[in-house]
Parts: sequence; structure tokens; C-alpha cells
Amino acid sequence: MPNTAFRRLTGVALSAALATATLAANAPQAAAAETPSLRVLSYNAFLFSKTLYPNWGQDHRAAEIPKTSFFQGNDVVVIQEAFDNGASDALLRNAAAQYPHQTPVVGRSKSGWDATGGSYSATTPEDGGVTILSKWPIVRKEQFVFKDACGGDWFSNKGFAYAVLNVNGTRVHVVGTHAQSTDPGCSTGEAAQMRSRQFKQMDAFLDA
Repeated sequence: MPNTAFRRLTGVALSAALATATLAANAPQAAAAETPSLRVLSYNAFLFSKTLYPNWGQDHRAAEIPKTSFFQGNDVVVIQEAFDNGASDALLRNAAAQYPHQTPVVGRSKSGWDATGGSYSATTPEDGGVTILSKWPIVRKEQFVFKDACGGDWFSNKGFAYAVLNVNGTRVHVVGTHAQSTDPGCSTGEAAQMRSRQFKQMDAFLDA
């Protein structure tokens, strides 16, 4: 949850695209397919709940962000802080012409995901606010909710989205997350400790 506007700039956000190439099954001299070059945008939309923050321009941003030049022309967009249900749904609708393939928002529900891992809870007040948008088909969508959090993040299903894209026949793996914020509700050093634990959970997922 926000504490100052400064958090918009300093909140930890991570997105990564990893490409895998397939080998021809019956061709001993076949080389791995060329890894696609993708343009990936990671963007904090600052769409906090209008119930708690009714005058923070959420609907305006949901309408205007997809029109901006930086938002256009990417292969993948990873959105963080898409917390408000109405505003985030509007943003995804407004972006659908450019990015027709989308994951749900992490932690909002289990609907629309191929798998849900980690510590998801249907009774947690806030979702995780992360979604992946793509111009390429998404062939698998998984969400993972972190076990560890402190401060206001304790009341959200923060985690990461994992998507497998089909980029002209090559499978590309994309991970988007918004890790533990540096929150005054956390004790000294606790936020960094939570982030470390969260990234270890992510590493374990990707190594599995």
C-alpha cells in the first residue's frame, strides 16, 4: 500500500524475458533457433484502490496510459500496481487492440490462470497488481503468490506472473513481479529481507 508519492518511483519492480530455442529432433547438425529480440516495457500504473484513495486519478491514467508513445510498439508490457479492479480492467480493455494477449491480475482470483502456486488466499484484501500484456499468443499463464511480506504488503497477494509466449514458433518465457516495498510498517532491514526471500521463491520456481 502507498505511503508517499515517492514510492511510485522507488517501488521494486522486475520483469524479465527469457527465450528458449528448440532443436530439430532428427537433425544432428541442426542449430538452436535464433532467440527472438523482443521489446519489453515494465510500467508502474499507480492504480491504487479507489475505495482507499478515491482522488488519485486512476480512471484518467487507465484511459491515457495506452495512448502514450512509450506504451505503444512493444512486444510485451508488464504492469505493476494494477490494484483497483475497475481502473485496471479499463486499462486492459484500452490496451487490448495493441496487446490482445493478456494474463489476469496476479492474486485477484484463480480464474484465467493455468496454475496458481505459493500462498494465494481468497480472503486477502488486495491483489498483487501485476499483469502481463503481449502482442504474441500466450500459451501458458501461471501465478505465484509470495509467502513472506511485511507492512502494508502483508494485506496483498503480491507475487509474480509467469507467461509462456509463442513468438513465431519459439517459446519465450516472461516473468513479471512487484516485490516487497520499503514500507514504514516494516522493521529496519525487514523489507530487504522480504525481497530476498521473494526472489528466492522466484528462483526456485524457475529452476523447477
